[in-house]
Amino acid sequence: MRNSNERQKRVSWKWPTAAFGLALALVFTGCPNEPEPDIIWSVAANSTTNTTAIIFTFGRTPHGLTAVHITVTPTGDTMVATGHLSGSGQNKTLAVTVVEPGNVSISINFPGVEPGPRVLTIFNEPVTWSATANNTTVTTGIDFTFSREVSELLTAAHIVVGDGTGSVTTWSLSGWGTSRSLAVTVVEPGNVSVSIDFPGIAPGPRQVAIHRPPAEAELVGTVTISGDPIVGQTLTAVTDLAGVTFQWEQLFVGFFAQWNSIPGATGPSYVVRDIDVNSTIRVIVTHTGYTGYIVGGPSAVVTLPPLPPLAGTVTISGTPAVGQVLTAITNAPSGATIHWERGTNPISSTGSTYVVWIEDVNYPIRAVVTHANYSGSIISTPTAPVPSFTLSISGDPVIGQTLTAVTNITGASFQWEQNYGTNWGSWRPINDATSSTHVVHANNIVYRYIRVRVYHVGIALPRHIISGTTARVTHPTLTINGTPEVGHILTAVTDVTEASFQWLRGTEFRNEEWHLWDWSWSPIFGATSSTYVVHADDIGRAIMVVVSRDNMGSLHSGRTTTVPFPDLTINGTFEVGEMLTVDTDLVGVSFQWLRRWGTGIWSSIPGETNRTYVVQDGDVGFYIGVVVYRDDIGNILYSYRGYWSRRVPLTISGTPMVGQTLTVDNDPVGASFQWQRGDGWWNWTDISSATDSTYVVQASDRSHAIRVVVTRVGMGSVNSTPTNAITNP
Repeated sequence: MRNSNERQKRVSWKWPTAAFGLALALVFTGCPNEPEPDIIWSVAANSTTNTTAIIFTFGRTPHGLTAVHITVTPTGDTMVATGHLSGSGQNKTLAVTVVEPGNVSISINFPGVEPGPRVLTIFNEPVTWSATANNTTVTTGIDFTFSREVSELLTAAHIVVGDGTGSVTTWSLSGWGTSRSLAVTVVEPGNVSVSIDFPGIAPGPRQVAIHRPPAEAELVGTVTISGDPIVGQTLTAVTDLAGVTFQWEQLFVGFFAQWNSIPGATGPSYVVRDIDVNSTIRVIVTHTGYTGYIVGGPSAVVTLPPLPPLAGTVTISGTPAVGQVLTAITNAPSGATIHWERGTNPISSTGSTYVVWIEDVNYPIRAVVTHANYSGSIISTPTAPVPSFTLSISGDPVIGQTLTAVTNITGASFQWEQNYGTNWGSWRPINDATSSTHVVHANNIVYRYIRVRVYHVGIALPRHIISGTTARVTHPTLTINGTPEVGHILTAVTDVTEASFQWLRGTEFRNEEWHLWDWSWSPIFGATSSTYVVHADDIGRAIMVVVSRDNMGSLHSGRTTTVPFPDLTINGTFEVGEMLTVDTDLVGVSFQWLRRWGTGIWSSIPGETNRTYVVQDGDVGFYIGVVVYRDDIGNILYSYRGYWSRRVPLTISGTPMVGQTLTVDNDPVGASFQWQRGDGWWNWTDISSATDSTYVVQASDRSHAIRVVVTRVGMGSVNSTPTNAITNP
């Protein structure tokens, strides 16, 4: 909003189509004890003359608002000219002259009023209309047809039905777009005057002739039904009335019984059909010149004509065992239906064959033959009772081991399942586990228990039997033997056969989500055998191995302890002429001595690849380190108890006395210098213009220590050892 002290609003817009423009509705919410929100407003056009009035409706009275605060901008070829703003309170009218009709954008620039804009369609002529009466009932509808689509805000309150020869009572207005219908009750038929008082619509009036249809006489007479309610027989309506219309109806007796017209059955007679069986029939007689109707009937319940008895035999072949197929052999007439029964109870299976299933155990099976054109049935001799089935699981529920479904059911298919949580939880199918065997997968450890469900492909419905549950799924053996130190061999020990291996190294990190320390693991490139030589890159990290196989997934071992820095030291004094010696228990390793100036990078000292190294003059001010390496363990940069190396001291010669000359020892070639004075070990400041390798002590240096900062381009700076405090000669 435009005022900085006003609270933010949440606004929803509604844009209904209107003949005179678009009405806008806003809904906003705020907080108590805050400044009032901007005044919201809507607009409509009253296009009744060449001067169009734009009608404003405000949520509150905008005191002091005039036409100069309102901007009407064409959005196309529309041309308008604004005039005077009139009205009071929350309703105001702005006069505009329409040169070319079309859409305009309306904005308001006035403190405390929501600025808009609003889009409005304006015209230079009103909506015209016509009205006719629809005299079909005692409540007459006056139908309106408009030349343009009118606003949904038009209601019955805007329509005036005036005096005339007739008299009506008005009710509701219905319809949308260019059509509306006003319900009226006719008190006195005749002509009435109809007018509309709504912005943008020509007011009228129009003359409409209304009527009230005469009441009809009640239909009186008798009707009866002759004929038998049997399929194929004809029922006839017998009545003493002439010029009547017939409609035959049907009723099926039941809880929700109701009469329904029979399509096409509109004559004085009706032939009973097959679909009428178990229903009753009646006839309804009506007359166009009378009200009401006369009922004939109802008839007795419709039945089928008598059928001849079914003759023939039926026998069963096949073995009555779970999974086996039984076949019914019959000489009944063509078109017969064979039903199967378990004992004397029907089975939801029809056809000449039937696959024996679990529900049939301990029951005999028989076949029953029926025919739609015959009465009665033919029943076979029952089979022997179906014997019990067996289904069990052999094998150990260990990842990588094979489980086998053992059953006496032939022709069956299988689905292995796993259970999350407990033995009695929700069972879920294992993907692609549909054979009689199943290799226990690593994923099964999550679900903990396994069982097998056996289906039979010879039945239409998905019936099944279920095995017992295995013991809880367990991990196979997977451990790491060996010492997790650089150069040592680690071995994965597992009873998983034909497995693949991948060694991982992990870094401990802070898991902020769980507020605890966790591990981040990454594969070690090329480490895919059952053994692994601990590498220098593993220092400070733990090691883990993953064992996998296509049909069992992946398993990971526990992690080792963190790989420590190897037992590696440099013996000797870091001074020119002194010998440094690498002390390590790593065997078969090579060496490369390094040096580094300040914060620069390490560089190899040419030719220095022995276990020992003699410090040279050129090493003054440099850090000295060594890389120990072997092809299978990588490079180890020497670390001296938390320091990457030891530095050869940079010293100053000369007497720390006023007038004496101080000189940088072993003047580093290609370096720059800056002499400093200080209080000892801190508070050092540069001495102006003292940038040579020598410095003559000044009287201002008295009681201060002196040092020199030596800088090499791209390598950083090194501080010398400071002198004692300067004294007078």
